[in-house]
Amino acid sequence: MDFRDIIEKNKLFIISSHIGPDGDNVSSSLAFKLALQELGKEAYYVIDDKLPQNLSFLRDYDKQMTSEKIEGYLEGKEYVFIGLDCGVIDRLKISDKIFKNSSHVINIDHHEQNEMYGDYNFVDENMSSTCELVYHHLKKYYPQCLTKDIATCLYAGILTDTGNFMYDCADSTTLMAASDLLEKGADRTTIVDCIFRSQDENYLKLLSEVLSTIQVDGILATAYLKKDMLERHHICYNDVENLVDYVINIHGVRMGILFKEKDINEIKLSLRSKGDLDVASFARKYGGGGHKNAAGCSFAGLLEDVMESVINNAREYVL
Repeated sequence: MDFRDIIEKNKLFIISSHIGPDGDNVSSSLAFKLALQELGKEAYYVIDDKLPQNLSFLRDYDKQMTSEKIEGYLEGKEYVFIGLDCGVIDRLKISDKIFKNSSHVINIDHHEQNEMYGDYNFVDENMSSTCELVYHHLKKYYPQCLTKDIATCLYAGILTDTGNFMYDCADSTTLMAASDLLEKGADRTTIVDCIFRSQDENYLKLLSEVLSTIQVDGILATAYLKKDMLERHHICYNDVENLVDYVINIHGVRMGILFKEKDINEIKLSLRSKGDLDVASFARKYGGGGHKNAAGCSFAGLLEDVMESVINNAREYVL
C-alpha cells in the first residue's frame, strides 16, 4: 500500500510527535493535519507537551489536543496514527492507549536511527527535516494541498531544522523545496520575525546569563542552563531550543554542548557540531540520537555530576 492508498482508505487520523516539541516537529504535524483536512479527512494534532511560543503564528497552533481531551472521543472509532519527526516509540508524547488502539501506524521521519515502528514507514535520512519530507510527499500526491498556510508551516520547519540554512543538511534539494514553498505563498517575513526576531526582554536576560557560563576548551565549548534561571526570567523550557546555537557559533569551536536542567535530577543535552564531527554518534553513547550536526540526549542526575562526566568524555571524543 503506497502513501496515497493509506490516505484514501481512511477517514480519521491522529498525529503526534516527540517530547520537547521543536520547529520541525510542530510545523510538520500542523502541516500534515491541515493537508488531511484539505482532503476532507478528520485529523487532530495530539501531543501532551507545551508548544514553543515562537511558533504561535502557525495556522491551528491553538488547536493542539492532549491525550486526556481526545481519548474518550476515540473510543470505538477506527483511526490511523501518524508519528511525525520521531524515530523512537518511547519518545512519542501521547498516551500508549491512543497509539496501541490505532488500526494502522504511519511513521514519517528523517532521523537516521529510526526504529521503523510503523506499519508503513516513510523515512528518509537524506532529508534536511521532516517538513521537507512531507513537502515532497504532498507535492507528488496532493499538490493542491500546498496552500499558503501549509507552505508557511513547512518552510518554518525547514528553516529551524537547517539552522536558517546554515547546517550541512541544507543541500540544493532543500533550497529548491524552500523556493517552491515561497512561490506557494509561505510567509517568510512572519516566519523569520517570529522565530528569530521576537525575543522579549526576559529571554535576552536569560541569554545573557547562559552566555556567561560558556567555557571554551580548544574545539569544544560548553554552557549550562539551570532550572532557577528559567524561573527567575519567567521563560518556558520549551522556548530555549536555539540557545545552543550561541555555543557552536564561536570561532574555532567544532562541538558545542548546552546542559539544560529541566528539573532536579533531569538533565537534557543539546549537541551541535560543524563539518564531519558527528554529535549523533556521541549522543548515542548515552541513549540519545539525532543528526550528524545536531543531536541530544538525557540524563538522570545532578547537573554538576553530568557536566563533569560528559565534558571529560567529549574532550576525548573531539581529539
